[in-house]
Amino acid sequence: LKLMTNKQKQYYFEMAKRDRLFFYKNNIKLKCLITFYLGNKKDIRNFINADPWYVLEDNSKGNNCYISQLLTDKIYENRILSYKVWNKFKDYVRRYYPLIESIYWRRYKNNKLYEFQTKI
Repeated sequence: LKLMTNKQKQYYFEMAKRDRLFFYKNNIKLKCLITFYLGNKKDIRNFINADPWYVLEDNSKGNNCYISQLLTDKIYENRILSYKVWNKFKDYVRRYYPLIESIYWRRYKNNKLYEFQTKI
């Protein structure tokens, strides 16, 4: 947390209070943080267009999950862990948010934006 700005710390603490923060650690080291929102398909654009450090209201009765931020420490080991962490996140969503049917996320690669959706 030393490397985060106060605004970033506030964002993560607020998302944790709202149960919208998932983390994965391997032994004692944090490997991944995921923040997300719940809503319906019509809500997804609001989440996409929002300031990434502003906490939005979401809809706990919605059937979609939107990944707002996914952070890793970018070391080689995380590439090996990525499927494990992704499956744990989907299991987490299924268990604690049973109304969710799909997960949405965006990814930049080679200066191009891609949008993804997967059914769970």
